[in-house]
Amino acid sequence: MIGYFMWKRQLSQRAPAYAISLLLSLMPMTGLAQTQVKPGFNLFAPQQDVEIGQQSAVEAEKQLPILRDSRATEYLNRLGQALAAQAPGERYPYTFKIVNASDINAFALPGDG
Repeated sequence: MIGYFMWKRQLSQRAPAYAISLLLSLMPMTGLAQTQVKPGFNLFAPQQDVEIGQQSAVEAEKQLPILRDSRATEYLNRLGQALAAQAPGERYPYTFKIVNASDINAFALPGDG
């Protein structure tokens, strides 16, 4: 019985190393399996998308509790603009707002790329 416990303890001590080795060996394969995102079909011109998005944003802000925290909004805007700069395709004027509601994760309106 003592041999079993010693073997089990040695195995549990090696488990993190095994897990890291497995993770590192799978990393190159995950990069190859990544889905290539292609732009969808759009009936509207980019300027029409922007106009519709701006109108929708006005309506959304009337109905949603927008967080009015300048530091949080500034951080979100910096992060969002950095991500938007990497987006392929048409260059849209992105705006970011924080909705103070736990049931909303994120959403986008037309003209947001």
